[in-house]
Amino acid sequence: LASGTAFLVAQMLDVSVFDRLRGGVWWKAPLVSSVIAGTVDSLLFWTLAFYASDFVGWWNYGVVDWAVKLAITIAMLVPFRFATYSLRSA
Repeated sequence: LASGTAFLVAQMLDVSVFDRLRGGVWWKAPLVSSVIAGTVDSLLFWTLAFYASDFVGWWNYGVVDWAVKLAITIAMLVPFRFATYSLRSA
C-alpha cells in the first residue's frame, strides 16, 4: 500500500511538473520534476510504511533512499540530453 501510493502520487506529480516546465531550458524540467517527485515518493513511502512501527531507524533508510534518487537524477541528465538531441536531429 505504501509503495503503490507513493509511486502513483510521485508519478502524477512528476508528469505535471515536467509538463509545466518543458518549454524552458533543456535540463530544468527533468531535474526539477524528478527532484520534487523523488522527494515526495521517499517521504510518502517511508512515512506510510513505518509510521506505526517500533523500528526507530527507518528515517535513516529513507534519507539514503532519497539521496540515491537524487544522485541517479543528476547522473541521468547527460544521457537524457544526448537522447533528446539525437531524437530531434533525426
